[in-house]
Amino acid sequence: DLEVNVNVQKMADATCSSLTHRDVGLLKFILFAGMYPRIGVPNEGNASRRESEARYNTRYCTGATLHPTSVLNATDNAPAPGEALAFMELLETSKVFLCNLVRAPALHILLLVAHRIDTDLTVSQILVDKWLLFTVDKVDELHQLLAAAAKLRGAVSDALARSLRRSSQPAAASIGFVGEGKGADLSAEQLASLPQCMHAIAEIGSGRAHESNDQLGLAISAFLEKPLEYSYRELNSASVASMMENFEDTSTKRSGIKVAPWLFYASLKDPNKSKSKVSRWDTHGITRRAWTCPQCAQELMVTKSEVTSHLMTCEANSKVETSADSQNAEQKESDEKHITS
Repeated sequence: DLEVNVNVQKMADATCSSLTHRDVGLLKFILFAGMYPRIGVPNEGNASRRESEARYNTRYCTGATLHPTSVLNATDNAPAPGEALAFMELLETSKVFLCNLVRAPALHILLLVAHRIDTDLTVSQILVDKWLLFTVDKVDELHQLLAAAAKLRGAVSDALARSLRRSSQPAAASIGFVGEGKGADLSAEQLASLPQCMHAIAEIGSGRAHESNDQLGLAISAFLEKPLEYSYRELNSASVASMMENFEDTSTKRSGIKVAPWLFYASLKDPNKSKSKVSRWDTHGITRRAWTCPQCAQELMVTKSEVTSHLMTCEANSKVETSADSQNAEQKESDEKHITS
């Protein structure tokens, strides 16, 4: 049946042909889009482990390892610290293994496939699907990356709709890609309050330029290779609650401005504001809330009175450390003078 219905020789020739740069980038994107949210990121403790003992965290479990048959186990092919892994399945035997993997830069690929992205007021921090918090020092470059991601998401959605229309699919008119759709309905006042990068993203939905499939593939490949330094960390539900300006466990209600179906601006707390500010505690001060200490950076679940006590302890410890450092500096200076004399 295979030989009758399929040109086996043509299939073999296509399989043996070399993939172009465009093909590789486009395939990575398609695989990530299809397998999301089955994503793994390197564990923070990997820096102190051998490459063969590296661990990866997913949204469902922590401490998973690469399957022994994976080509990524090779020393010269190991995933970089800033790369995310899309996996087909989790296999649990004596350990939990990630199987059938593809890798890509974490921030870049998640900007293309994530269901929901929240930013702070300065757009220097990005929260991906209430799980991974990315921080970027070069804010201008992040703004450019966000705008490019928005254009690509729109172009992919348009290309998919055109393809379905050609194949006479009745749902083609309403199809969208990963939270894509028409641009958000914003008032003139909201548009005026947006920074330039967000303003551009809000206008993308009203007039997108169509790109050929070849151009789109090249654009995606170029996007995944844009150089940008960033750091990220995983957040638990308590940390997410402390980051959100108007977070509610029982709903998806958030503050901020809905710039696109997948993008919320200023829904995260401004990192420049004092993290020690405690609000919305009950009048008796017995409710525990997520809070981050501005002195020691610990994330705690505390009551209002415990915040005051913790701050006093941290400030006392800080004074002791400052005094000790001063004494050490004076002793070192005295020793150096004694040696010189």
